[in-house]
Amino acid sequence: MQGENPENRSGRPGANVTWQETRIGKAERARDLAQWPMIIWLTGLSGAGKSTIANRLEQEIQAVGKHTYLLDGDNLRHGLNRDLGFSLEDRAENVRRVAEVAKVMIDAGLIVIAALISPLRAQREMARSLVPQGEFFEIFIDAPLNVCESRDPKGLYARARKGELPDFTGIDSPYEAPLNPELRIDTEKLGVNEAVAEILDYLGRNAPRQDRPAAHPPSDRSGRKRNDKFMISCTARSGSSMLSTLLNSHPRLLCHGEILAAPHESAGPYHELRKQGADIDDWLRKYRQEHPGAYLYDVCFNPAGHQCVGFKFKLEESLAEAYQPFRDLLVADTDVKIIHLQRKNILDKYISLQMTKQSGVFSIRSSKQRPKLEPFVIDIPDFVAYVREDRQRYAAAIEMFQGHRCLHVTYEELCESRPEALARIQDFLGLPQANLATMMVKVIKKNTDLVLNLDEVREALAAENAGADMA
Repeated sequence: MQGENPENRSGRPGANVTWQETRIGKAERARDLAQWPMIIWLTGLSGAGKSTIANRLEQEIQAVGKHTYLLDGDNLRHGLNRDLGFSLEDRAENVRRVAEVAKVMIDAGLIVIAALISPLRAQREMARSLVPQGEFFEIFIDAPLNVCESRDPKGLYARARKGELPDFTGIDSPYEAPLNPELRIDTEKLGVNEAVAEILDYLGRNAPRQDRPAAHPPSDRSGRKRNDKFMISCTARSGSSMLSTLLNSHPRLLCHGEILAAPHESAGPYHELRKQGADIDDWLRKYRQEHPGAYLYDVCFNPAGHQCVGFKFKLEESLAEAYQPFRDLLVADTDVKIIHLQRKNILDKYISLQMTKQSGVFSIRSSKQRPKLEPFVIDIPDFVAYVREDRQRYAAAIEMFQGHRCLHVTYEELCESRPEALARIQDFLGLPQANLATMMVKVIKKNTDLVLNLDEVREALAAENAGADMA
């Protein structure tokens, strides 16, 4: 038959249907709209305030130039879901359809607000599972049943009590309150404006690029120091990559690499975003240049669901004039905890730096990946200048962040007494203790074996150390 759909010949709807990749993806749409799409899912009993809050929330997000769409449960039952009733099976299908529509909309680059009862946890977890981590925010609009019933703007509770509305949520059909929502809003105590302000404040701290570009760090209304941001201050070849990978093995921590420099060693949702488009680095670089404050807080300090987030900032960049906007922001924000990472063996560090220049290899995960390196003669004046500059940079970092909470850690501690060093770092960041691990191994087994004029270099270093002590 000419009109037959070959995809359905197997008897299973959708069988043999192949997903067609499009030339324009979510990354490109998100870039063009200058926002990172997400789903803000409002759940709660009828009368809790979902629709009222959702409408005001959409107005506020639109007011700062973002692109949104509100999926209201009642509205969708006038069209898309008008064939569904209120049995548990129909409710599940109702939520599934809304979740699929929301997924399509965030693929279009929109910030989607979904406001529907969605009574069962399994339904909401299904909706969450459709999108990558960090793109779904469950907001529990909470009010006691008696409060919702007293409001009863549509007269539904009264009809349900009379038996005119069977399967009504909260009366004769269950509602499973969220166990771990991103945010709970108590509408018995908060008005609409206060509720929306709480949501925007949360999204501003946790959702990537949700609200207006931030010229200043988000405020903490409690007046207490925040513990969710940190920075690793270091120089090249100090072990910062090893420390970053160790920290990223903690389930509650997100540690970027050199996200303020190019290439962008980002983690979390922006790392996933970069995988979707070859030009994303150009977009991030432009955004970083044009909106340094927004980039710092929306990208670098976006926790993406983690308890603590940070990145490494090499002193070669942080002290340079080109990075002054970021330096000024970081110095002003004393909530940022600073981990000063230093490699005390300056000769080992210098040799390691020279070998990366020779081999182009900066890190390895197996001893089989070690490059073949040729022994070389160290240029004494260059080495002495390097020693002096390294000390000056470290002293400048100490002075620059003297108003911050700081922790001093050495590369040698991470290699020789790792468990103790990592325990100190986790305590400093306010994290529960976890066993941290890394797959990285040393590129060079013994650095000094590569130096042909080792005795001469050591004499020059001893003389420089003696001069520094006398000064």
